[in-house]
Amino acid sequence: MINLQVAWNQPTSDRTIQHYEVQYRKQSVSSWTSVTPNPTTKQATIRNVDKGSVYNVRVRAVSDVGSGQWGSATSQMTHRVPSQVGNIQITQTISNGMINLQVTWNQPTSDRTIQHYEIQYRKQGVSSRTSVIPNPTTRQTTISNVAKGSVYNVQVRAVSDVGYGRWRSANSQMTYRVPSQVSNIQFTQTVSNGMINLQVTWNQPTIHTTL
Repeated sequence: MINLQVAWNQPTSDRTIQHYEVQYRKQSVSSWTSVTPNPTTKQATIRNVDKGSVYNVRVRAVSDVGSGQWGSATSQMTHRVPSQVGNIQITQTISNGMINLQVTWNQPTSDRTIQHYEIQYRKQGVSSRTSVIPNPTTRQTTISNVAKGSVYNVQVRAVSDVGYGRWRSANSQMTYRVPSQVSNIQFTQTVSNGMINLQVTWNQPTIHTTL
């Protein structure tokens, strides 16, 4: 939740200031909203304003004689959620016969510190997603023990104290597969010292990678 802290200088008055009236509106909105209750000190908090917005604020003092003129100011643009991460890259590694996906991405734009990233993945043809736990705080993660011969969709988003950035997704290449069947097995007989031997040959299978 984003709040605007508003402060102002003491006005000149020959009577005691009873309270102040504070109103605000988002730029491009015509109607004003009042801060309640009316503050009696020279500060107020406007709570839960919209992200990525500019606000106009006006303040006036009130005494038993009446209300002073409005003084106004414009806020800077409020904090925004992080942008999408950029350039997701997915590479495969093999360890002990197990295929892992190494996922990296570029730093998003954010006017607040990135607290962590959220990563979800699913195998193509499967509707539900699985989250990587724990959430990484650096721009890389490992998805362990994925299925052989499959394509995975991976999505990543950044999280700050303002909120969640938009997901960005990327597809992996098809993960490595076991070798194909060998083909054209052939037998030939040989005789040596009265002993019959079978010589067996076959065609080279398709090798997708070395396991």
